[in-house]
Amino acid sequence: MEYYRKTSQTMKPGITVIILCLLVFTEDSAVGETADEPWVDFTAQQWIELEDSIDRGLKWLSAKQVPGGAIGVKSAAAQPAHTALATMAFLSRGHQPGQGPYGRILERSIDYVLASQDNYGFFVLDPSYKTGGSTYSHAISGVMLAEVIGMTGQARNERISNAIQRGLEATVKLQQRHASSPTDRGGWRYIHRSGNSDADLSVSTWHLLFLRAAKNANFDVPESLVLDATGFVRRCFNAKQERFAYLPNRNGSISMTGAGTLCLFLAGRYDDPYAARGIETLKNYDFRDLRTGSWPYYTCYHSSQAGSQASPEARNLILKSIASFLIGRQSEDGSWPGKGSSQTTGRIYATSMAILSLTPSYQILPIYQQ
Repeated sequence: MEYYRKTSQTMKPGITVIILCLLVFTEDSAVGETADEPWVDFTAQQWIELEDSIDRGLKWLSAKQVPGGAIGVKSAAAQPAHTALATMAFLSRGHQPGQGPYGRILERSIDYVLASQDNYGFFVLDPSYKTGGSTYSHAISGVMLAEVIGMTGQARNERISNAIQRGLEATVKLQQRHASSPTDRGGWRYIHRSGNSDADLSVSTWHLLFLRAAKNANFDVPESLVLDATGFVRRCFNAKQERFAYLPNRNGSISMTGAGTLCLFLAGRYDDPYAARGIETLKNYDFRDLRTGSWPYYTCYHSSQAGSQASPEARNLILKSIASFLIGRQSEDGSWPGKGSSQTTGRIYATSMAILSLTPSYQILPIYQQ
């Protein structure tokens, strides 16, 4: 494990301070872990392979920034979410805005996401909110900005703080518009209403991630919002299948099980029986099955984060299984295959999500912390 300790010592000072503060002040920190113990018990060779895979992916992403700061195609259906995901991928490896080989790329991408915020507080490119990606773009952008706050200069940091506050207000309004619904209460869906079901677990997971990231960054997040959100998440659990579902009273899936379990953990519900049952399902799942399944990167992302919040046994089983699947799937150019060619949004999304699924092993981003 000497290789792991060497890698940890190369973290930037600002990131190290964040990690130390979280380890000291987080109530739910892991019992029995020390700074010298690796978060995942990879062999030295496996750590080398992991680091090489992540760094090749970041190098590929760095070449995809276009004028204006976006990473990938400027598509209303994909942006600014894909730029935010790519930015978090760099942050999760310890890179910071304005520093090192990717410092300028990160500053430009952050400014691009900030510029996407509209008069209502949403981070979107589609002013009509017609694309389903609009709500994802908003929540994912909010998560990224809450993760990067404090890493930039004062002027940009003030812009980020103001943007997060306005973004939170938009997220809260979106959640509360169906507060009286016994089924949808606490959840989120599209910015425009979507028929009888106005909340789903996929969208709700990202908004709950935004709330948790903002809370980590010392923004005011009322506990009532989190209670309502976890109530919706729990309604999505299919007890017969031991899995979470996209909507309440539906069949469960492995992708939603990763998402639902993560939601309960991030809400501080570590003792929730549904979270425990979700982790057991993830522990027993062979992630090689994702080769023929749907949404493999989405599934890996939420499952790896959920695994990193669990016991050492579950963490090792889940994160090592995901790493084995992803590293074996990586293309020679460093990207991960998505829909379309290497220039399309598909590979930007796939590569960003793959890296974010591998980097919980580093425990750098605050949102990864227990």
